Amino acid sequence: MEDSRINLLDNVWASCSASSEEADFKREKARLLIRVRERIVAAGWTPGEAAARLALCDMQLQALMDGQVSVLSMERVLG
Repeated sequence: MEDSRINLLDNVWASCSASSEEADFKREKARLLIRVRERIVAAGWTPGEAAARLALCDMQLQALMDGQVSVLSMERVLG
């Protein structure tokens, strides 16, 4: 009988990625977006200010603030 216990992954991105390189990329993208979001909050920018400073539309800024990493490309975030 197979072990029915759930194995916990060290890296959540590994479970939804085709390769270790893809998992690493997704993890680093998420970390970058978290840092950007933290800077926006620390600076006290309004959504309008943040969108203008980062050259993002309102929908992209909302995705960033909500942690929806799949919506934003790295090229877009890095400008």
